[in-house]
Amino acid sequence: MFRRLGFARGNTVQALVFLLPHLLLLLVSRSLWPVIVVQLIAGWLLGLLRYRSNSILPGWLAHSLTNALGALAVMR
Repeated sequence: MFRRLGFARGNTVQALVFLLPHLLLLLVSRSLWPVIVVQLIAGWLLGLLRYRSNSILPGWLAHSLTNALGALAVMR
């Protein structure tokens, strides 16, 4: 998408696509809507990481680490 739409538009589109499965959190509770904003920002930042590194690996690792740390925090 970066090549076709340029960085700003392409990254915004991919961040919105990243957000789609995270919208399911609203089915758990509508009070989780602030998390949706965080997910959109995270998607945009992960896209920026992909753009700058020219690899999905750093974003994949960052996403996995965030999920693992979130799961550990909930299990406390």
